[in-house]
Amino acid sequence: MSTNFNDPSAQQQVNLILRDYLTQSQIDALLQRWLPYPELSVRVMQNCIADIVSEFPKLRAHRSAIRQGFWHIINGTAPNLQNDALQVKTKNASPTDNAFYECIEHLANTFDAPNQSVFYQNLHQEILSVRKLKKYGINIQAFLNQKHPDVPDDSRVLNRIIQQAYVVLCEMIGPVEADKRLYQVVANLKQTYDADVVEALV
Repeated sequence: MSTNFNDPSAQQQVNLILRDYLTQSQIDALLQRWLPYPELSVRVMQNCIADIVSEFPKLRAHRSAIRQGFWHIINGTAPNLQNDALQVKTKNASPTDNAFYECIEHLANTFDAPNQSVFYQNLHQEILSVRKLKKYGINIQAFLNQKHPDVPDDSRVLNRIIQQAYVVLCEMIGPVEADKRLYQVVANLKQTYDADVVEALV
């Protein structure tokens, strides 16, 4: 779906995404800055999110939820967003949980859309095959619906899930490329979260 920030519908959705975090004047200032973009694309979305977290560092912890909102606009599914749907995804989530969610999403986003689905489905099956993880009933496939699964407040469990994600990466693209992608994701996470939070996960 091709659109830009001159589109009233896109402006409305940006307001919906950001209204729980910023004042209306702050949102309007961001929209004004983004008006020159000819269309919304993945690169533009990344620039917008960079603008948001640079100007409002407190929103770094919510970057994953905000990104999902922009994905809805780009993919033409934004009208399905209702009320505080994005906020619900990260409600009461700790920095460790948010870092975990972003890690899994970043790894998936290194693939095209069909292979993202394969990645999530394979990871879901990997978790079911590990007895110590299966008991938590973690539904990784929730990511396919732009939602976050409930996870235990235990970095050791989340670390184990990321280990299984690495196994899936190796199966899909080989260990050399898997190492490169995981290293890049970890480096990106350390720009947002404390190093000790990230290192406890990966």
